[in-house]
Amino acid sequence: MDPTTTLTHFRERRDEMIDKIIQIVDIESPSGDVGQNLKVVEWIVKYAAESGLNVEVERVTADGFGEHLIIRAFPGNGKHILLLGHTDTVHPIGSIAKIRPASMMANSTDAEYLI
Repeated sequence: MDPTTTLTHFRERRDEMIDKIIQIVDIESPSGDVGQNLKVVEWIVKYAAESGLNVEVERVTADGFGEHLIIRAFPGNGKHILLLGHTDTVHPIGSIAKIRPASMMANSTDAEYLI
């Protein structure tokens, strides 16, 4: 995709992307809670499958932590891109009732930011 097409692609999907970010951040998954971290892994696997993209998902067990995911998309001989993240939200279970980990707010120029 050229840069203009890529920008258009993401602008058209802005609301959906924000919704997905809020969904995943709202899964309480404190560090060390394997069961809750696996809920995040399951969400990612489900979303990858529903994306309509040609993806291959490999699950790697990490004893005491849950699972690591390796998702291969857009197979080919081109350059590879590595995206690295984590599935824990750090905060203990019940924190979501006290704080809103993902919400929208406006800055002084009325641009919206996900925080």
